[in-house]
Amino acid sequence: MKLAMSLGFCLLMICAETTAGAAPGESARVADVLGEIEIRYRQGRLGEAERQLYRVAAIKQPGRLPADLRNPAPGGNASGQPNATRVLHDAWRYVVTHEVYGSELHNLLLPPPDLTYVLDSATLPLRVSYNAPAHASLAQAVLTAAEHSWVVLIQQYGFSEPPIEDGAQRYRIYVEDAQGAGGYTAPYDEVWTTPRTDCYTYIVIDQSNDEFSVAGTVAHELNHATQAAMDCVEPVSIWENTATYIMGQVYPDELYFTIGVMPYFQSQPWRALDYMNPNASDYYEYGGALFMWYLADTFAPTDGPVFAAEIWQNSIQNDWVNEPDYYDGIEAAVAARGGSETMEDIVIDFAESRFFVGSNDDGAHIAGASNFWDAEVALTEHHQTLPVQSAIPPAAREPAPFGANHVLFDLPPGGAPLTVRFDGDDDTRWAARVVLLGGGATDSRALELGPATGDGSLVVEPGGHTGLLLVVANLGNGSYDPDDANWPTSSYTYTVEQALPPPVITGLSPGTVEPGQAGVQLRLQGENFREGTAFGLAFDATDLEITALGSVTGTTVDFTIAVSPTAVPGPRSLVLTNGDGTQATGVDLLTVVDPTAGPDAGAGNNNNGNASGGGGGCGCRAGGTSGSGLPIVLLLLVGLGVYWRRRRRE
Repeated sequence: MKLAMSLGFCLLMICAETTAGAAPGESARVADVLGEIEIRYRQGRLGEAERQLYRVAAIKQPGRLPADLRNPAPGGNASGQPNATRVLHDAWRYVVTHEVYGSELHNLLLPPPDLTYVLDSATLPLRVSYNAPAHASLAQAVLTAAEHSWVVLIQQYGFSEPPIEDGAQRYRIYVEDAQGAGGYTAPYDEVWTTPRTDCYTYIVIDQSNDEFSVAGTVAHELNHATQAAMDCVEPVSIWENTATYIMGQVYPDELYFTIGVMPYFQSQPWRALDYMNPNASDYYEYGGALFMWYLADTFAPTDGPVFAAEIWQNSIQNDWVNEPDYYDGIEAAVAARGGSETMEDIVIDFAESRFFVGSNDDGAHIAGASNFWDAEVALTEHHQTLPVQSAIPPAAREPAPFGANHVLFDLPPGGAPLTVRFDGDDDTRWAARVVLLGGGATDSRALELGPATGDGSLVVEPGGHTGLLLVVANLGNGSYDPDDANWPTSSYTYTVEQALPPPVITGLSPGTVEPGQAGVQLRLQGENFREGTAFGLAFDATDLEITALGSVTGTTVDFTIAVSPTAVPGPRSLVLTNGDGTQATGVDLLTVVDPTAGPDAGAGNNNNGNASGGGGGCGCRAGGTSGSGLPIVLLLLVGLGVYWRRRRRE
């Protein structure tokens, strides 16, 4: 089938299951039928069983549809084109989960009898049948491609051989009307003789294909058959990611097909990696071949297709609960090759790497990515001036689990240090990187985030770089499962601004308090104080509680404390954490005095002599003339009197 590409020409769509290559009007009819079925289902006019039956009939036997569904008004499926393999896979899952074997739906899923003319392979258990003598040369091209693909996929790459049911003797491929689809792979029954969840399939190649370009479609569909022979439960989006990558490996001349659909994936990077439109394809899942390409290039640069098969081998399970799933299979395949990366590591690294394709290729990420034409990733935002403070992504571009955002900042000349701050919603886990672009080698640094709060900051020296890229990945909430087909989005705030000098504490007034006092108002003096999500004050003792935080200026912080009645007389130190994460410690800044001990009880307290200035976010003294500084570990003691000011997104 053909898709209009942004380069100004059309190419045969490797995503053969879709109907975008149908004759004018034909694709629209199939799409509109499926769209109308979905409308009626959502309105409660169809039950789930009828929905599945009518969807399969629209692909396989339109004449079985009720008369009022055969020619519905156009526009019911405007969001994209139907994926025939997805329709049939969903129906087969319905048969299994509802145990309706032998039902009208199950019978409709079964392969048809051989067509009028039959071609059998002389070397492999393959059969191609067709109806019209005019399709003989196409059928022969299909058989030749199937023989080659079978050998490469199974004997060279390591995918499993498609099972053949008793009495059939050969794997069946039909050249016939696929109702507008370039081709599809249809699962129809479980293989009861094996413990794993594999299933029998057959392939349909549409008779409108030409014999010169059909090989890629055959390789794509036969890869689906080998996937079903290993794991018939994985979401179809994963089937498509793999098969779109694999077909260009089986037939290297077809690589431009694989590359040609990457822009559909790259245009919406905030979607989950496993996302697929529920009722119609917009080709995102096919363009996801870029993810498989990245995996192969990163972990198996010399034998990527073998690595793809290893992922599927590690995804096999023995029941219809999809565990291990494809993501588990990736981790297992990586570990088997000596790697230690988790899916979380892979998601953020891929999020960075997918930026460097097409005209953005820097030669240091995905090999050959400069050839991925028009596949530059869509930016979430592009800021041309600084500072940018407490910005949020557009709601339509908030990342779903295993989705990513890319925020680009143009850097002004001069190379002044910049502070990058990030604060993610607490309903998910986050990863972020700061990447400096242009003016030399790419410089990538992890932005360390608090595991519970999802916030953090980083000071960078731009040097001669001309751009800064903030890469954000939503890692899911820890229970994310691709089988749920549920992709809730989450948001965050980010700031990029000129970095300030570290804070310096010079004094505190008043400098003494007594046990049992409450509502004591104090003012901290110093320099370079700055609010932000990380701003906070903390004493080094549990008997002082910060009960309120007042105004914050560049030189003062007003706050209120309560002193425990059992507070032991003596000095206390205070740590200030600025909004950008830099810290300063006021050593022995406040003294608890015993009011019964006489006029000299507070002697030795020096508000100005025991304050130390910031330093690199460690909370220790960075210099000064008094004290040895307090280790920041004091802040971690359970029960410290602490007050943090955080600005969370409502």
